[in-house]
Amino acid sequence: PTPAKALVIEDLKNDLPQELSTSNSKDNENELESKYGVVVRTKPGQLNSDIALKLRVANGTHTAVAHVMALCQLLMTDVLSKTGGDNDSASTILMKFLDSFFHNQIAKGVEANKQQLISTTIDDAAYVYDDWRKRLIHAHFGLSSFFITQNGAAKGGIRIGPTVVDLLMNGQNVSCATVFALAAILRFLTPARSMSTPDDGVYRGWLDGCARDGDGNGGKSVEYADGLSYNLKEGWYEFRCACNVIAGECEREQPLPVVLGSLPTTMQPPYYEQVIRAYLTKGDGGDLSKVADHPCTKDSFGILVRAVATVYARMIAGDGMLNILREMELESNCDTLVDGLEVSSNSKKRSNSHLDDYRPLHYRQNAIPSDSRLLNATLGDDRDAIRSVVFSEVQSALIIDLHTHLLPPSHGALCLWGIDELLT
Repeated sequence: PTPAKALVIEDLKNDLPQELSTSNSKDNENELESKYGVVVRTKPGQLNSDIALKLRVANGTHTAVAHVMALCQLLMTDVLSKTGGDNDSASTILMKFLDSFFHNQIAKGVEANKQQLISTTIDDAAYVYDDWRKRLIHAHFGLSSFFITQNGAAKGGIRIGPTVVDLLMNGQNVSCATVFALAAILRFLTPARSMSTPDDGVYRGWLDGCARDGDGNGGKSVEYADGLSYNLKEGWYEFRCACNVIAGECEREQPLPVVLGSLPTTMQPPYYEQVIRAYLTKGDGGDLSKVADHPCTKDSFGILVRAVATVYARMIAGDGMLNILREMELESNCDTLVDGLEVSSNSKKRSNSHLDDYRPLHYRQNAIPSDSRLLNATLGDDRDAIRSVVFSEVQSALIIDLHTHLLPPSHGALCLWGIDELLT
């Protein structure tokens, strides 16, 4: 299908020939757009808004879904066209994820940013998404999911970062859907084994559901980009990453995959927080330093880091990525993914002191489900990790206080009253 905006032309001085000019003919404008997808912009700022919408909506959703699809061996995006009536199919789960990501995050970010996105409304963003969604689920529009993952570290900041910034700077919630998208990028950029920087800059990761240290035999390697291949039977893929971060004991910058690969296999979320924060604040990474340092948003950013660490830790532990998506409440605030975090009934007031020994605990569902492989991960001797797990386990214990004196006389011995029963 022809895109609604196949070509956008900025013509501030009406320099275009008459047959392309839309300033004097509304009919001509409609024909250009409807038949050929040609849009002419005559006002300052309109083209910048078009570019911003393309990056946030089309490119942003593409980046969000490509990494999980590649890791799950869904090689072409045309698999998204096969939703049918199966609510549990991979395509249905992924489209629910993308729909939530757009409607509850991207659209709200567009609405919040009135300065950069001049005269742009939620309806404008919805128009772009609806057009893009039709193309994305078209049976003959398939693109290679592995190919889209190239430069994933930078794309996370360019395509998803602006939405996160706009949400946090305007007091909006960052949802679990955004957390999943960021965690999936980091999971894709994690090599299977600890390694130094390779001479050719090519790292090797492992596919979802495959053994991290497996040495598969046979199978055909498929090149998906210049010098990059994957092998489904052997369970590996190759990738490049130019993002360097400072994390861990090393005081100098190292490639992000080197740092991720050097971390112990299957650890609790706090072990990953430092490198995730480093990635999210790097200019050629998540590019969120603005909200990480701002006094009004730094606490919310800290919660985002911990939420991403939780989902990333589950991915590394071997919880299936589609299973995580299937059970995740995508629209919920990302603080629901953080162990032991106190959540106020007022969604805009959240305690960031989730390890305060002197505050009462109120029941909340555990951020880690009971069937997660992360429950088998070692705690080590990190006090923050131990306390975080203890807080979460105690806080998620459901306690029922049964007042037996409230039962009617028909319950015989269970019906108790009087001072003796009250005190004894």
